[in-house]
Amino acid sequence: MARQRSGTALLSRGSWLARVTIAKGQRAAFGMPWCAERDAKAAADRAELLATLAADLANVPEGPALAPRLLAAAAAAPNAAELAKVRTLVARVIEGQYKLASVAVKGSTFADVAKAWSSGELAKAYPDHVKDKRSARDDAQRFAAYVNPNLGAVPMSALTLERVDAVMASLPERLSPASRRQIAQGIARVCKLAVYPLRMMGASPIPAGWLPRVPKGSQKKQEMPRPAEHDRFLASDAPIVVRLFCGFVAREGMRHDEAESLTWADLDVDAGLVRLDENKTDDPRAWALRPGTARALKRWRKMRGDPPRSGLVFTHEDGRPLKLEAKVYREHLRAAGVDRAELLEGSKTTTATGLHALRALFVTEALARGESEAWVSDRTGHKSSQMIATYK
Repeated sequence: MARQRSGTALLSRGSWLARVTIAKGQRAAFGMPWCAERDAKAAADRAELLATLAADLANVPEGPALAPRLLAAAAAAPNAAELAKVRTLVARVIEGQYKLASVAVKGSTFADVAKAWSSGELAKAYPDHVKDKRSARDDAQRFAAYVNPNLGAVPMSALTLERVDAVMASLPERLSPASRRQIAQGIARVCKLAVYPLRMMGASPIPAGWLPRVPKGSQKKQEMPRPAEHDRFLASDAPIVVRLFCGFVAREGMRHDEAESLTWADLDVDAGLVRLDENKTDDPRAWALRPGTARALKRWRKMRGDPPRSGLVFTHEDGRPLKLEAKVYREHLRAAGVDRAELLEGSKTTTATGLHALRALFVTEALARGESEAWVSDRTGHKSSQMIATYK
């Protein structure tokens, strides 16, 4: 006769956790933020309930895969009414009447949810509630560098305000207020996703007003390459796809992440046109390429052996998509003999240059040539003169 599964209530850093077996040889801990430190009996009772639910879910085909999310919601339910909703959902799953969307959240920790979001899996599974984020690579890098070392292994259901405050307190002093806010926004978003649609926790631990404020005038701009420096780089021995990519962004004003995902179907190089239907602002735009850009892309297409329309424009020789990092771009600048300290290291008023600075070069050059703001905004997607002025 199989041994009856039981749940264990553990007190960790002033917060109760319910530790239960969700599959053979697999135990997991789920936070109970509603439970007061002195109320050990309530914690033990909820842990036993979770063990019962886990045992019931283990007997249905989809149960083990759904158990982490359902048990996390049951553990975090702050009152009888919310707990009853979760128990009803579990019953429907057991009876085969309800299936949660299939999504690659392998586990229930902060790092698991952050990865599912930044990889785009959540957007695919929940298109009505999660928008595909075009700057997801930046978020993934912030999580890896500043959040996951302290928060990554923590179950979402065990997340507390004290834990996220500790992450923010541990951030390096060198980070700008804007960078701190971006990191905080990522944490807050992951918490919201864990509440819904993932149902891993009953409520986010982050209160309104928690996000750090960015003092006016405190955000540094990237140092912009001068035209002569940019031309020197384009004439260097850097990989041709890197030089073509940077030249394209500087001449057409497209966001670098938009350019990375550009396909040949978005271009008509023979007519010299580009159409960008999917972009950061979800506002389709189209324009005539500069003649030199169109000629370069036409030659590039021929060098690539006339790739299919669905293929990416900017790829390495082996077909890998170009994912150019700012650090690598600066290394290419240095190798080309561009050694201005402010450009490569930043100054008191600017940060080291990056791919975003190529947009500033585009705007500045275009206005200097006498192009109108409308001509500029058709290409950059900016909505106001004020936004264009920030790049000038």
